[in-house]
Amino acid sequence: MLKKADIIIALVCVLTVAGLSLLILPSRAPAQNVIITCDGGRYIYQLGQDLTVSVPGPLGLTVIQISGSSVRVLSSPCPGGDCMRMSASKSGDFIACLPNRVMITIGGDGEVDDVAY
Repeated sequence: MLKKADIIIALVCVLTVAGLSLLILPSRAPAQNVIITCDGGRYIYQLGQDLTVSVPGPLGLTVIQISGSSVRVLSSPCPGGDCMRMSASKSGDFIACLPNRVMITIGGDGEVDDVAY
């Protein structure tokens, strides 16, 4: 038969594990920035504004659309066109056009989301 002290100890253990899991488990920052890296430099735009951007690469211009809370590649001179079938909307998502050397990343408020070593 369980005593009152046993129930209290079990409840404290459950609450401790739940609290620690909230601190330990990674949380994603809300996506706020679109970071475009290419041969022409690095460009940062606010996610949420509606605009179309053309960035240079060794094969030609890659046209990128930022619309609402997502970003996608409208056109690219790369031979496979895989980048045009992708979209990104959450912090940490990315689109890469390797042949044209264009990288699009969704980031939070500029702080490091995760630490890797």
